[in-house]
Amino acid sequence: MKLLGSLSFRLALIYVGLFSGSVALLGGLYYWVAVASPMRAEREALSREGQALARRYRQEGVDRMALLLERRAGAPSPRLAYHALLRPDGSVVTANLPSWPSHSSEPWVRIEADVSREGLEDEYEALVLDQRLPDGARLMVGRDIDDLDDLEEELIDALVWLLPAFALLG
Repeated sequence: MKLLGSLSFRLALIYVGLFSGSVALLGGLYYWVAVASPMRAEREALSREGQALARRYRQEGVDRMALLLERRAGAPSPRLAYHALLRPDGSVVTANLPSWPSHSSEPWVRIEADVSREGLEDEYEALVLDQRLPDGARLMVGRDIDDLDDLEEELIDALVWLLPAFALLG
């Protein structure tokens, strides 16, 4: 009991708490800068893009929309573009997403968008905006966020292991 009441032990506990707290704060700040902020920017860009495409759909119809989506998928971009356009009956007009949820319960979904090329499979994670159009059609537009998803997983794993390690080292 003498150890718990000593000033040295209490100061060491305060030091460990401050040290672990500062590491957690720095980790959280890095997460916000490296993952959360870019993810928010992607959501905002996809939201604007989805609104513009929905407007074009209402003005120009399904056939023109299919051409626009195919052109969007082939356009050079730092992030791969994904889409799916479904008629009100659920039949596919055009899509380059390998799969999607059968019902749209949430406007934002993450979809594994794996692509097979020459017998090999490239794995991608796509952030997708899923929206219903006025005539009942369903438009999904997304972008590759595989790099952000990987970084998010690595940061969370690192913090889960590092915080207890830093507490022990302290």
